[in-house]
Amino acid sequence: MLALEISTKTSALILLFVMSLTPVTKTIADTSTHKMTVHQMVNRIINYYPSLRVAKFNVDKAKLENTKVQAQLSWVLSGQTGYSRDVSFVGAATDKYEINAKIAKKLESGSELGLSAGYREEDSEFAFTSTVANPSKTTDISLDYRMPLSKGSDNPAYQHDVMRATTSLKINKLDQDELRDEIARQSIELYYSLADIKLRIQNTHESIKRAEQLKKYVLRNKEIGITENIDLLQTEAKLKLSQANLLELDTVLRKQIISLNKLLGLPWDNDLDVIIRPIEEKFTIQTEERIKNTFAYNQGLHKLNAELDLVDSELSLLRDKKKDKVDLIFSLGARNRSGDTAVGSLNETDTIGGLQLEYQNNLDKTGFDAERLQSQIERNKILETITLNKRELEFEVYSLISEIKTSVKAYDGQKIRKKVENEKLIDARRRFKVGRTDTNQLIEFEGDLLEAELAVKQKQLEIKNKLTLLDLKSGKFWGVAK
Repeated sequence: MLALEISTKTSALILLFVMSLTPVTKTIADTSTHKMTVHQMVNRIINYYPSLRVAKFNVDKAKLENTKVQAQLSWVLSGQTGYSRDVSFVGAATDKYEINAKIAKKLESGSELGLSAGYREEDSEFAFTSTVANPSKTTDISLDYRMPLSKGSDNPAYQHDVMRATTSLKINKLDQDELRDEIARQSIELYYSLADIKLRIQNTHESIKRAEQLKKYVLRNKEIGITENIDLLQTEAKLKLSQANLLELDTVLRKQIISLNKLLGLPWDNDLDVIIRPIEEKFTIQTEERIKNTFAYNQGLHKLNAELDLVDSELSLLRDKKKDKVDLIFSLGARNRSGDTAVGSLNETDTIGGLQLEYQNNLDKTGFDAERLQSQIERNKILETITLNKRELEFEVYSLISEIKTSVKAYDGQKIRKKVENEKLIDARRRFKVGRTDTNQLIEFEGDLLEAELAVKQKQLEIKNKLTLLDLKSGKFWGVAK
């Protein structure tokens, strides 16, 4: 709550004098007023707040990471061409012209599919035999398929990249939500601080009203000789003090409203008012349910769990890297050879293909073991952090609920106090009329009642404030939890 210091009578008079010299440039009718609930104000601040717009750029950037990862499975086109001159084993010079092309892609399973084609033309000084074409032309086309049997099976490298992109997007979104909640928390505090100032102003207006009524009563009694001049001076002093307090409160209110208008993106001189719905006289808080919802909603825990999933994916990738490479390679295609021979022409097409087993072993695996241990240590660290954060959240929820319960008890006590103060003032007024008490005591009892009335309303605000913060912590404020 906002603490206010009451100035001396002298400073109040100076303030009145200074304000009387200030020209009035706006009337009440010139100022627009926005009445808002706490949800309306928080949502408007969040929609306007620049930092959240910056955080959204990070989310948009992270979304593109998944597109980059998916590109790993796209088709890749490669090719080569060239000319060479060589001498055959019989001493004939041969010119070779060659062009090759291949299109291939890696599958999500880790296998690789490709289609290759080639064209080669050879021209020798002389043919080795009369049945060999010279010059000769050869065209190849084949379908290739590589299937990993051990290392690379199920494509863990790709799966890890997908997990990393997904985790990056999730963490950026959670960072955005975390910033949103922090802005919401501060906005809620500002909202209820504004409501508290409004309450104090209403209470001070009531104090001025009662002081004016008492002054009129004292004046009437002074005319008939029942009260003395000192009674009139006491009521006048009380009235001036309340008016000075009102000016101070109006100054604080204006500063608060200007600050909120800046956050809301409204004109600086816009007026704001709050809508406080009354609390239920009897309500219950399911502590364990609140803790469960807080765990389910908390962005910090979600980020740690996302990091844990990423570390698990990294461990899976490291286990795969340590395996021996065993790939099975299939190929099936056709080859056409054509050209002129010494005895005629040649044009033959044959089926070609093959089956291969490829093996590779990294003999030194100490590097893989070190990486795996590092990742395991990181995993244990994250698990320990999750445990600590859950315990911290538990205590925060317990503390907030305990404060609410204490405030409810204090609220009930202040209602009883208000009733007693009202009865005390009624009795004092009755005794004042017959001259059995003085003006000073009547003013004191008026102040006690006003203080009790304000305390009741402030306790209501305090409970609403803490309930709203509890709802924010468990996600209920945004409708995430019931």
